[in-house]
Amino acid sequence: MLHPEDKERMVVYGGHHLLQEAMKQCGQALATSFFAAKKLRSQETTFERVKQDVQHKMVSLQQEVQSLQAFHQQTEQLLVAKTKEAVEQATRLAEQNDQPSNLQQEVVQKDKFFADEVEVYKGEVAQVLLVGFEVAVKQASNLHPDLDYSQLGPSKRVVDEQVVEK
Repeated sequence: MLHPEDKERMVVYGGHHLLQEAMKQCGQALATSFFAAKKLRSQETTFERVKQDVQHKMVSLQQEVQSLQAFHQQTEQLLVAKTKEAVEQATRLAEQNDQPSNLQQEVVQKDKFFADEVEVYKGEVAQVLLVGFEVAVKQASNLHPDLDYSQLGPSKRVVDEQVVEK
């Protein structure tokens, strides 16, 4: 049989021990929820950063497409101007010699050849631009499959955080 003082000490110790255990479990639950919340915030921050990176890359690609289109247009204009200049020069030479010019016929043939080459070049540039755009969208969708890329297109751009046609 236990002495009444020992009995009382055991009750107090047992209650104290249960209180300590409850406090310990409470602290562990609090720490777990804190780390889970911190991890969730970190993932949200990473997602936003990657989303901004993808948007920046899309804008860069659209600017590159515009730059290539402008270069293509300048090249075509230069080609047309040089061809016109060559035809005029051949015409002047033919008029000076007052006979049909083989050079003029050659210039006409070359003009047709260059016009055909310009058409081929247009197709190739368009194809390269489309393939590059598709690759960029595919890479972005692999990084973030949960985003909607259906509104994107090589002829669209971002204005005030909205995707619009040019």
